[in-house]
Amino acid sequence: PTSGRARGIELVAESRGGKRFGWSASYALARSEELIDDRWVPVVRDQTQAFYADVTYVPAPNWQISGAWQYHTGWPTTDISYSLTRLADGSVAPVTNYGPLEADRLPAYNRLDFRATRRYQLRHGELRVFVDLFNVCGRKNVQGYIYTPIVQGDTVTAEKDGGGWFPFLPSAGVSWEF
Repeated sequence: PTSGRARGIELVAESRGGKRFGWSASYALARSEELIDDRWVPVVRDQTQAFYADVTYVPAPNWQISGAWQYHTGWPTTDISYSLTRLADGSVAPVTNYGPLEADRLPAYNRLDFRATRRYQLRHGELRVFVDLFNVCGRKNVQGYIYTPIVQGDTVTAEKDGGGWFPFLPSAGVSWEF
């Protein structure tokens, strides 16, 4: 890139006034681009729209339950197709053809997470035990595509498989602050 630019606006709202309940939400409309060969191209992780919301509930002084949801438009990607070339021995081999740089978009990203935390006051600090549930809805968010050429005689097609992030993922942990 010979130059770059980023433009956008973000709106944020939150309420953290109560001891038992809090929430926040944000929406961003933005564009990040680089100038490559006299053409403005979206940067690799450009997300034109992003929305985030979280809610926290404290049912007792030593318990906290929270949920978070995030959504953003798909990241830019470059499409791939294949053609065939004839080799010296008469056989054919696939040739990769790249579309315009970052001209396509992956599907939108969407994830819902939950966490429950139990705090224990110790003589020397605080112990926190937590359980996380990432991607509760099990959404297959596409991180990128894996292309595979399929050659049948004198024709070639592209098989496109969306490689994804983690599906539903439970985890647990312990932290000790002293």
